[in-house]
Amino acid sequence: MPEEPSPGALRQRRRRLQEKLADLGPVIRGSVVTLRMPCTHKGCTKCQSGERHPNKYLSTSKGGKTDLRYIPKALRSQVEECVADYRRAKDILEQLSDINKRLLLGQKSSRRKTSHQ
Repeated sequence: MPEEPSPGALRQRRRRLQEKLADLGPVIRGSVVTLRMPCTHKGCTKCQSGERHPNKYLSTSKGGKTDLRYIPKALRSQVEECVADYRRAKDILEQLSDINKRLLLGQKSSRRKTSHQ
């Protein structure tokens, strides 16, 4: 079983994660999805064939309600990066939480303490 890192090593890891978090750009919680929608042009061969036009949307949910927002072509890569940075931030925060828990409440014991009373 691997040995638990020392408190000093945990603090060093925490500093590195905090630096990574600070380096992230703007964040957006959600997902970028592709929906195929018909256009408004009469006689469009794509729509008539049933293929339709793919468009990107930002999908977010709150309180059980889903919100879809169209993403203009010029902003797609920026929105995708914001969504990716949100996921990175969430992962870093999970790691920071684990480190802080271990530093504040002690290392996880590999053996269960038993009481013989």
